Amino acid sequence: WHENKIRDNWAFGGFDPAGFVCSIPKPGWSHEMAVDIVLDDAETVIQDVMLNFRIPNNLTGTIPPEIGYIDVITAISLETQRGLYGFLPDTISNPPNLKSLQILFAGPDFGGVLPSSLFTHPSLKYIGFQHNEGALEFPPTVQKKSGRSVLLNLILKSTGLFGTIPSFIAEHTSITTLDLNNNNLEGSVPDSLGNLTSVVHFDLHDNNLTGTLPRSLGQMSDLTAMVLGKNNFGGPLPQWLNNLKQLQLLDLSYNKFEGGMPASFSQLSSLEHISLQHNRNLNGSISALEGLDSLSSLLLYSNDFSSTIPGELFSNSSGQIVVDLGQNNFTGKLPPTFSHLASNTSYLSIMGNNFDADAVDGVLCEQVNALFADCSSCPCCIFCCGAGSAPRENDHSCHFNLDFYKLVGLECGAWWTTCHVSHYDPLPVG
Repeated sequence: WHENKIRDNWAFGGFDPAGFVCSIPKPGWSHEMAVDIVLDDAETVIQDVMLNFRIPNNLTGTIPPEIGYIDVITAISLETQRGLYGFLPDTISNPPNLKSLQILFAGPDFGGVLPSSLFTHPSLKYIGFQHNEGALEFPPTVQKKSGRSVLLNLILKSTGLFGTIPSFIAEHTSITTLDLNNNNLEGSVPDSLGNLTSVVHFDLHDNNLTGTLPRSLGQMSDLTAMVLGKNNFGGPLPQWLNNLKQLQLLDLSYNKFEGGMPASFSQLSSLEHISLQHNRNLNGSISALEGLDSLSSLLLYSNDFSSTIPGELFSNSSGQIVVDLGQNNFTGKLPPTFSHLASNTSYLSIMGNNFDADAVDGVLCEQVNALFADCSSCPCCIFCCGAGSAPRENDHSCHFNLDFYKLVGLECGAWWTTCHVSHYDPLPVG
């Protein structure tokens, strides 16, 4: 790079795979219309610098504290640098105009306590640590932030984060995405998180969190996705969920919720995807879901729900339908609406219930893409649960189970709606 090169004639084209990229405005252009140049461009006043190492190039050692002395730096991105070790230097947040900091796919020796200054920075909008093999921890205390919060995205996902969720996060009322998925967090959800009324995507999936969900979360009126599966939350399903009028996705699976489904669920008119799998002690009727016109995915596997299936369930659905009612105590027949929508149903599971002998009709057998049912309730099924001589508990056809996280594209975080998969092949639970 020891030649004078501008972006137009640089050998790598318009994409800088690793290194410094500097943005400069041309005469008469606004800052937003700036062009990128490489670091060695001559006779150019550097205004913004983005440190961007986004391909594996065997960087080793610690992140030098001197990086914080580049006061014109606006973004830092380190990706797939597995040789990094040690802690993030306190100076990392010194640059006054730093807007984005992300570290992805680091190795097992990088981690430590996040600098408290990250959470008081006046211009930082994006903090992203994802898929790192080391362990991270929130700072024990943070000075109260002065001035207006600008942080929009706090994404600490699959990054070995342990400890408890700190209440100081609630001071960042500008946050729209809070994603702490797949870590080792424990304790309860702070009541103060209800102050994050601008949050759209709220993901605490796959941690060790306990307790009941605080009522204050009902203040998150802009929320479209609440993803709290694979924890140890308990108590009844919250009545206050009906306050979340924009909610499109609700995941409370693999927890310890108990009791019936609140009638207030009928007011969640925007709800498209529900997973209450593996709570075991949820029971009673699901009639509250009957009027949800947008509903397309309903996963209730391994609970204690009973009664018949509501006649109008999915009656207004126009897209692909995924239904898992397996391992409950439902009775009766599947309503006619299921047959009317059979060609739009990509997955239907009703095994392990107490349905009538003719619960499944021929239309469902012919048109549903993947159908799992007990032989006793599905005379038209070619493959069904309990067909062989093996004990039911050893029959894999009785234990198919959907991964809700993959089904709806939550691996993409806040962008799950663009990652939604219309066809998902389930695997046996065991």
